[in-house]
Amino acid sequence: GDQVRVWVAGCATGEEAYSVAMLLLEYAERLASPPAIQIFATDIDEAAIRTAREGSYAETIEADVSPERLRRFFTKEPGGYRIKKDVRERVLFAVHNLIKDPPFSKLDAVTCRNLLIYLNREAQGHIFELFHFVLLPNGFLFLGNSESADGAATLFATVDKKQRIFRADSATRARLRVPSLPLTIPLPRGFAPQTEGTRERQQISFSELHQKLLVQYAPPSVIINAAYDIVHLADRAGRFLQFADGEPSHNLLKVVHPELRIELRTALFQAAQTGKSFEARRVLMKRDERDFYVNMIARPVSDDATGATAHNYFLVLFDEVEGLTGAESFTQSAGEAEPVMRLLEEELQKSKEQQQACIEQFETQNEELKASNEELQAMNEELRSSTEELETGKEELQSVNEEIQTINSELKHKLDELAVANSDLQNLITSTDLATVFVDSDLNIKFYTPRAQDIFNLIPADTGRSLSDITHKLDYADLLQDVERVLDDLHKTDREVASRDGRWYIAQVTPYRTAANNIGGVILTFIDFTARKLAEGAMLEAKERLGLLVESARDHAIYAMDADGRIDYWNSGAQALFGYTESEIIGKSTALLFTPEDCERQELEREMREASERGSANDERWYVRKDGTRFYASGFLSLLRDERVKAGIVHGYAMIARDLTERKTAADESIRFQAHLLDTVEQSVIA
Repeated sequence: GDQVRVWVAGCATGEEAYSVAMLLLEYAERLASPPAIQIFATDIDEAAIRTAREGSYAETIEADVSPERLRRFFTKEPGGYRIKKDVRERVLFAVHNLIKDPPFSKLDAVTCRNLLIYLNREAQGHIFELFHFVLLPNGFLFLGNSESADGAATLFATVDKKQRIFRADSATRARLRVPSLPLTIPLPRGFAPQTEGTRERQQISFSELHQKLLVQYAPPSVIINAAYDIVHLADRAGRFLQFADGEPSHNLLKVVHPELRIELRTALFQAAQTGKSFEARRVLMKRDERDFYVNMIARPVSDDATGATAHNYFLVLFDEVEGLTGAESFTQSAGEAEPVMRLLEEELQKSKEQQQACIEQFETQNEELKASNEELQAMNEELRSSTEELETGKEELQSVNEEIQTINSELKHKLDELAVANSDLQNLITSTDLATVFVDSDLNIKFYTPRAQDIFNLIPADTGRSLSDITHKLDYADLLQDVERVLDDLHKTDREVASRDGRWYIAQVTPYRTAANNIGGVILTFIDFTARKLAEGAMLEAKERLGLLVESARDHAIYAMDADGRIDYWNSGAQALFGYTESEIIGKSTALLFTPEDCERQELEREMREASERGSANDERWYVRKDGTRFYASGFLSLLRDERVKAGIVHGYAMIARDLTERKTAADESIRFQAHLLDTVEQSVIA
């Protein structure tokens, strides 16, 4: 609709009303066309209403209100918080007595929490009827945790019994809003209707009884029960009844014409006390400018056959008598004055008797009401005490339940973490493709990976068996001894072992530590490194061959240096050519072999740079031996390549040098001879 109307009855200092407003505002934000919100908050305590209108609350509300709602709906003030104006404008606070004052109307919801428990059952029934009347069809009623609408099951249907939410029954509402009383009034609440079954059980029919009585007593009549509720109405009796606006009442004393009420009450009381018919004092009434008297007789109803009283029911007869006109009064003779006086005295005496009867009736009813009130107060105190005990027990139960829920949530979280960890471990073990066997401290198998079946003769039924009972394919006679040794000294062991099918494994035996750092067994891990083992063997064989080849080349000096130019390999040919032994030269700079002139020109750095850029560098130059002598040699410097070169990192260099001193000397001698010969020829020509 265009507007949502809510009544918060018994709002106290406004917390509940403002909470309802906040919830409705939050929900309205999610709607495309939010309705207007109007909340009526009432309480009988004027001081509480003044506090609620202020909307100021202590800082302790932080424990119950979320930080988001504090920011949105409250303004921070010194010492507390205050509801913002846009929220306060949607709540109308008023002093209101729920039992006496007129209610609001056309409401979508009513919330009345923890108020009904302090009222008696009759007041509760009245309030339930009131709430049902003011709610729109299918409107909602919210009650407190200790309250229920079970006593008004015909008015409200349960929506959520745990949360105490109820819905107004639209069909019942239609029945309660009938504006007038029908010819035959429905029986009051608690009185069974006239059906074939009840007619047989009661052995009396009000309709048949009424028909018999109507034959005997012609005037208009009404049958009522001991509570004065109408159970059957004659055709012409309606003229003596007067119904007020609102919900119709079945009580005769409430619907009878006000001028007849006192006399009728007295007659009913006397009939009930004496068990006999009692004629009320006639009452003068006026209708359509005409005066008339009404005589009323209250008669206990009895069965003609047995003479027994029919369940405390009464027949009320109304007799209308025309009154005397003014002219007729003046024509009365003087002789009639004395009978008139006697009649007046009788009327006066009857009035006194009626007055005394009323007084006695009121006193009796007052005593009964006092006794009932005391009993109800005692019952109310007991009920209130029981309610408080139940509330305390419920709070304790809720506290225990919350603790259990917290522990359960923590346990579930731990189980989830354990499941995730277990899944991670399973995936890790599977992805590593390792042969792994877990055994406990008694050497019994707890778990193994699928690859372990390549080494051990295992089947799923072997879980729990001793490791000593399981055969394997390894040349590893000390397996059990290594496992027991690790259990004793808690030190990890590693071995390279071969299998009978020609594969190689790194066997690791590691202590199994629990979360509490206790030793719970050992873990056997077998890493297959057959390919690496074969590669290492091939590389070692190639290295040995290369070493033999290099050592056999005694006419060539072969040495290697790192990226900084320090020598890290020196063959026998280099020792023969340069005069340094391997122990003397390893770790020394290659510049030790260059002449001072080349060192000054940084020839070594230039050649290393050229080899890094091109992959190799060639040179012919003079070198210096250990004894200081010089020799001429050719050199080939090559860059040592590996995967690290791709990242721009130089691994080292290799140098192959060959002694060319004799060739250099011969070439120099030839050049000198040619120069001398040319000089001789030139001198001969000149001569």
